[in-house]
Amino acid sequence: MTDITKYLAPGRYIDSGDERVIRQANKFLKFNPDKTAFAERTFLFVRDQISYYPCEKTSKASEVLVSGYGNSTGNACLLAALCRVAGIPAGISFLQILDRKAVNPAGEKVINNHAITQVFLDDRWLKLDPSLDWWSAFSRHCDAPSFEGLKDAILPKKDWEGHDSYKVISEGQILEDVPDSHFS
Repeated sequence: MTDITKYLAPGRYIDSGDERVIRQANKFLKFNPDKTAFAERTFLFVRDQISYYPCEKTSKASEVLVSGYGNSTGNACLLAALCRVAGIPAGISFLQILDRKAVNPAGEKVINNHAITQVFLDDRWLKLDPSLDWWSAFSRHCDAPSFEGLKDAILPKKDWEGHDSYKVISEGQILEDVPDSHFS
């Protein structure tokens, strides 16, 4: 078994030691002391209150919290940082996904390095993708990832009409923080 305590420490991008991140997490902890309830509340907060913006700059969790927007990596870092403050081991992993509804001449697009958060609850790693908010999902005619008990909350495979939406091509390992190689 992997030593999960390393997924509790502040990192360079998952900066859970930042006082603003701590303050935000403590607001959620006041009403959600249960770890699963806390993880759900913070997932919904990042998914629906932090705007997804496909910029190239990857921000620290604290910067995403202050600005109110981030790319998939920044949003995943913020969710991981909030969970770490609550004592929930959390990391980040990168996926290669196929977006079958992307607007381009080919009709689909491969997205490399799409970040998700992974949290350790109930003796297992749970995948949470806070990048597709409710309104964006609605415009794509699909459901936003939702936290339902201890099930993964990732991009939907199908839209409301049953057409293909997203497909995970490959998934990387769970990392303690965003590696410097991510930026090269």
